[in-house]
Amino acid sequence: MKKKISLVVYYALAQHLSSLPYIRFLYRFFISFRCVLCRNLFNKMGKNANIQPKVYFGDGSCISIGDNVGFGRGFTVHNTILNMGSNIMTAENVLIMGGDIGMTA
Repeated sequence: MKKKISLVVYYALAQHLSSLPYIRFLYRFFISFRCVLCRNLFNKMGKNANIQPKVYFGDGSCISIGDNVGFGRGFTVHNTILNMGSNIMTAENVLIMGGDIGMTA
């Protein structure tokens, strides 16, 4: 139940919260809010993550990230297992797509 609530709150609200750096106190709060929700969604999540707005990752159950990982604005993952180590930062608008999801014709 906690995972479903986190998923709804993330996609309905948190992913749309702006991260404008000139509003310093809100900037940190919005990033922290997204990280708290993603900690409930991801398979594994290290410390000190930075998740920018408009990041899409499905239900997050196939995502594992290490420490000091940053997802740029518009980062998108579809139909794949994503395992990221530590100290990785992605650019904006990165798209990672998987292929076969176990379906047969």
